[in-house]
Amino acid sequence: MTSSITTKNILETVRPGHDVLKFTTNEANVEYYVTSVQSNGVEQPAYFKMSASSLGQLQTAMLLDRDAGFVKYNVEIYVRDKSSSLPRTAKIDVS
Repeated sequence: MTSSITTKNILETVRPGHDVLKFTTNEANVEYYVTSVQSNGVEQPAYFKMSASSLGQLQTAMLLDRDAGFVKYNVEIYVRDKSSSLPRTAKIDVS
């Protein structure tokens, strides 16, 4: 696994549960967690989540409202390789 930064553009009108990005790895035994969602340097509610039914699928958890002043979200995903003692993180910019 490697850490990376990815930028993904999505519409504000998408419904909760919309697939944003799929993570893949060669490791068979990994877990994914959203550990932080920030916008304008401020911690935000859980606008994004990892799908419970599909490993590695980042989804919207609520409606995104550009009019609220939040144009870009920084989402930090924690990836844990359960077969290793060295977990890694990946950061994703979603705008």
